[in-house]
Amino acid sequence: MVVLGSRPSTHEPTAMPDDLAALRQQLAQLQATVDQIAHDQQIQFTRIAQLQADLDLVRGAWNQLTAAPEVPYTGPDRRKREARKTR
Repeated sequence: MVVLGSRPSTHEPTAMPDDLAALRQQLAQLQATVDQIAHDQQIQFTRIAQLQADLDLVRGAWNQLTAAPEVPYTGPDRRKREARKTR
């Protein structure tokens, strides 16, 4: 019997081979689950990046369609240019 806080004696095995095998199997299952979660997260990240790129394209096209037409400059420099053309 092992008491908390005490060191196991060297002549008593603390874990049986069956216990170690079960722990190894559980650890392997845990590692496989973690690997699957990491893989799923990478796929989701890639999908989000693709959606963001598509959204940027749509936003750019929308801005081009809804942009105000360019209004020619009508300030004082324009009058000077027109006066030079008529000379």
